[in-house]
Amino acid sequence: MFRVLTCLSTQHDPRLVVLAGLLCFLSSYAAMILLQRAQKSEKLACAIWLAIAALAGGFGIWSTHFIAMLAYDPGVVVGYQAVRTFISLLIAIGATGASVAFATYLQSRAGCVAGGITFGLGIGAMHFLGMSALDFQGEIVWDQAYIVASLALGASFSTFGFLRGLNPGKRPVASRLLATVLLTLGVVSLHFTAMGGVELKPSLMQTDQSHLLSPIVMIVTIVSVSFSLLASGMAAAVFAMRAENMAALSEANFRMLVQGVTDYAIYMLDPQGRVSNWNAGAERAKGYTAAEIVGQDFGRFYSETDRRNGLPRRALDIARTEGKFDAEGWRYRKDGTSFWAHVVIDPIYDPAGELVGYAKITKDNTKQKADADRIARITQNLDLALENMSQGICMFDAEERLVLANGRYSEIFGFPIGFIQSGLTYRSIVERGYALANFSQEEAARKATEHYQRTMAVISGGADGTLQHRLGNGTSVQANYNSMSDGSWVVTFEDITERLRSEEKIAFMARHDVLTGLPNRAEFADYLTQELVLARRTSSQVAVIGIDLDKFKEINDQRGHAVGDQVLIRLGDRVQKILQATEPSSKEGRAITRVVNGIALSACSSSPFTRV
Repeated sequence: MFRVLTCLSTQHDPRLVVLAGLLCFLSSYAAMILLQRAQKSEKLACAIWLAIAALAGGFGIWSTHFIAMLAYDPGVVVGYQAVRTFISLLIAIGATGASVAFATYLQSRAGCVAGGITFGLGIGAMHFLGMSALDFQGEIVWDQAYIVASLALGASFSTFGFLRGLNPGKRPVASRLLATVLLTLGVVSLHFTAMGGVELKPSLMQTDQSHLLSPIVMIVTIVSVSFSLLASGMAAAVFAMRAENMAALSEANFRMLVQGVTDYAIYMLDPQGRVSNWNAGAERAKGYTAAEIVGQDFGRFYSETDRRNGLPRRALDIARTEGKFDAEGWRYRKDGTSFWAHVVIDPIYDPAGELVGYAKITKDNTKQKADADRIARITQNLDLALENMSQGICMFDAEERLVLANGRYSEIFGFPIGFIQSGLTYRSIVERGYALANFSQEEAARKATEHYQRTMAVISGGADGTLQHRLGNGTSVQANYNSMSDGSWVVTFEDITERLRSEEKIAFMARHDVLTGLPNRAEFADYLTQELVLARRTSSQVAVIGIDLDKFKEINDQRGHAVGDQVLIRLGDRVQKILQATEPSSKEGRAITRVVNGIALSACSSSPFTRV
């Protein structure tokens, strides 16, 4: 022990000793950080981190040894053989790599012990080979006891350092620092204990110094390269740790978010379809606690029939082969009740592309389904009502584009199947409709423009309006327009042909005799009144002539009223023929005739009377 202290205090430059100790501490700390980084990685990433740890740590420890060697002043001029020096560097890197590999891949106390022993013995081999690279005029004498003690100290401290570094407990930073200190003590104690057992005996022989390395060159080179490697390794580790911490924080936040979601059941399945985690939304939706369902097959959420038909397994197969499974269906809770679920299953792959499980999201859409079913029923009923209306109905938006139309609309206007389509403008419908009619191209365009302008005039007024259209086939159509606040409008079309005919017939019957078709008393009186007024204004004359039918009463009494009616009808026809034959060519005046109870009355306006 005294010999070691004497060697350290009298034969070493304290400045270089401190520099060597600092390098050793930084190298050990970098190796420990990179080792812990490797243990959190997998496969290729783990191997890369181990290689970086071996390179940075091994070179740093080798630098510690040779800077300490350069601090050693044995009292003679020494140099260093390049080949052995380089081989010792490779041994340091290899020993560091082997030790961290044992600790990483074995993941046990045995692995830490194997790593510590390998590290201690490797550093010892590096040290003694490096000492053998010492070239001077003399020979090196070793004390075997110190050699054994140095190797034992190096392996012991290194083993405890690996054990502490790989089992950080609840204080990872403190454990890492303690492990670094232990590794540093292992390297330093090995080096200076071994140096205490060495003796250099000079001789009178001359040494060829042409192949020796200059101590100054070695110091500059070693320090520069060492700090570069350590800085690179530390920077890579720090960036990786920062990225990992950010990822861990993001993952934690995401986990909190997922666990806090109660409207969606979000959980993971393993590749075999077993539940691997469970959130609050899943517990709320399905009634199972995490302790009850984790590890169970997710097929229990399906009905017995679905399970027999293989629906759960088919869902996973679709998700794996197509990238997603998206469907709706009935699912079942713990208490046996059912709910309508929207299910999305996504496959999850690791960085190597292997399937590690599935992410499954389930939403209870029972209320939405009930609403959708109700809307579907209402829509179906509305469609039935529209299609069975006696009126045609159309709805146009503010841009005059057709939104909906029922089949009756096409029937009224005689449009062929498929002629009316949503999205057509009203102008185009009108133009195409007139183009189907038997009009020339110019006339169809003119009529379409007139039709469109009349319609737009009604709609632009902002109030409800009505138009009547007379179609080429004689059909009369009444259009009722209703404008809405957003600029859209609804129009209903009604075939009023029969109604107009009925109204015309009623109007005719109100002013004409049902039996003969001649004007009745009211029509005759109105006509006579008008003629009398006209006669006064024009100083003309009006005559009223009564013609009696002889024996008309006898015909009714003897032949019956039916025969009397036929007589009146025949008389009415003759009077109509006389009027049709003579009235248009008569320049004297106009005449109207009425037959009442067998008496034919005629009113004329002329200078001479018109013959009847």
